[in-house]
Amino acid sequence: MVAPYNQLLLLPAVFLLVQQARSSWNRSRITRLAYVVSGLLALWPWLATLCLSLAGLIVPAKVVQQAWALPLYTSLGIPLAVLGATALMLTDFVSFRSIPRRAVQERARQST
Repeated sequence: MVAPYNQLLLLPAVFLLVQQARSSWNRSRITRLAYVVSGLLALWPWLATLCLSLAGLIVPAKVVQQAWALPLYTSLGIPLAVLGATALMLTDFVSFRSIPRRAVQERARQST
């Protein structure tokens, strides 16, 4: 059973990813890939719905109604992609933050 209305709970993670996008984008290729995949998965329902709406103007309604589930295809992948992108962003953040602390600790040891 798919409950896409629960994806509203992903908004804090998505807002964090958007806020940190500029700094995370230059960290690694895998981070960029995770951002692109999660973005495409999140945009897919909107694009599919738009295409189905436009197809409804041209194609018979029976044909369009056969593709009603098209926007729901990515609803299971969106939370996983957002989780993966958030995890990569956090690992980059933790490793980036730990480097200066180690350097400061080494300098403190050398000065004493």
